[in-house]
Amino acid sequence: MAENINNVFVIDASFVLAYLLDEDNTTIDSIFEKQVKGEIYFISPSLLKYEVGNTLRTKLMRKKIKKEEAQRLYRSFLAINIKEELLDFHDVLDLALEKNLSFYDASYLYLAKSKEIKLLTLDHSLK
Repeated sequence: MAENINNVFVIDASFVLAYLLDEDNTTIDSIFEKQVKGEIYFISPSLLKYEVGNTLRTKLMRKKIKKEEAQRLYRSFLAINIKEELLDFHDVLDLALEKNLSFYDASYLYLAKSKEIKLLTLDHSLK
């Protein structure tokens, strides 16, 4: 991976799900197109795969999508090249307490801050 600080981004579940669920956001679509072309790279805590899976499950349980669609979307998610990064969970907890964030949200923010890179999120509390 030919990465430098200018082309690596932390990506969170809100951003990935907006793309997967095709929310007609051309900015998000263009970012994913750049990632596919190898122009940019995504990193995330391992938490991402659980958050995406849980959201798809919730949508299925609320009858907003069918089981086959949830499975297809999750396979599409797994095909996205996102490098998992390890976190210092003590520091994540400190950040969560300091910023009054969930541990989940603090995980993404911690990774972005520790790597000094931009966080791609649609979560207003994280922006």
